Amino acid sequence: MKKIFFGVLGGLGLICTAAFAEDCNQADTLYNRSLAEEHAKEKLLQEVLTLCPTHVHAMNNLAVLAEQRGRQKDAEGYYRKIIEVQSDFPPAYAGLGDVLAVMGQYREAANAYADFLKLIHAKAKKGQASGFEQHRASYQAKLEEVQRKINPDAMVSTLEITKNLTASVMATRDKRGIRDVVRPPQVDLNIHFDTGSDTVQNRSIPQLEQVALALASPGLAKTRIRIEGHTDSDGSVEFNRDLSMRRAKKVQQILAKQYSLSQDRFEVVGRGKEYPVASNETPNGRALNRRVTFVNVGQGGN
Repeated sequence: MKKIFFGVLGGLGLICTAAFAEDCNQADTLYNRSLAEEHAKEKLLQEVLTLCPTHVHAMNNLAVLAEQRGRQKDAEGYYRKIIEVQSDFPPAYAGLGDVLAVMGQYREAANAYADFLKLIHAKAKKGQASGFEQHRASYQAKLEEVQRKINPDAMVSTLEITKNLTASVMATRDKRGIRDVVRPPQVDLNIHFDTGSDTVQNRSIPQLEQVALALASPGLAKTRIRIEGHTDSDGSVEFNRDLSMRRAKKVQQILAKQYSLSQDRFEVVGRGKEYPVASNETPNGRALNRRVTFVNVGQGGN
């Protein structure tokens, strides 16, 4: 899907302020020329971005070129920039997932694939013909493939937590311009508890320390955070909802008491088994579903 270059733009097919409209129109002309080029394609696309830095189609095509030439970090940078500029551009999430999977960053790749699927679903619900529905099955398969490679015991670093919690809000707009948040900045972590209990196992204390360091960092120190507990499918709905709530509260208590984070900045929710991220049919899938999600819900922390 996103391995194919985007075609000719009819009109101003990008985000651009009025002050730069003329430059962006010139950029469209260069962009359309780039589609017929082979040897000078990358140079022309770079010139497009010089004229119009928010030209997402040019960025996407540069990302595709970088992938094809084995420059995965360059491709990752382009895809992340697209998401920053236009968070409802599905190919950027699909492409980012592919690049991260190649680099062995399976947890991040899974998040990108899941975001792609959420976004095309949200667009379909609004009746927006995105043209990407036909790729749902293949990217669902890619998601499941990288999930099988995730090690639930691997620690997520402070840097990675911070990056996820300060990422762009993924949102769509309807024909009236009304914004609908599909996913706020968040990160899933596999905090280990004793079976059927809210007792955090010692092996997960270093992971919570990484969370605390991230939440105390300058970019997150004033944010409110929702802590969501999730379980696998074993047990009743009521049992799992209660268990997930108790686990989320325990994480809140640890962050407040052991790391001096204000308890008032946290919201706590027990989601139970209602929002799995992987199949409950496999041990690894169940392990991924037993998670705690930290969600950045905006300013207001103390």
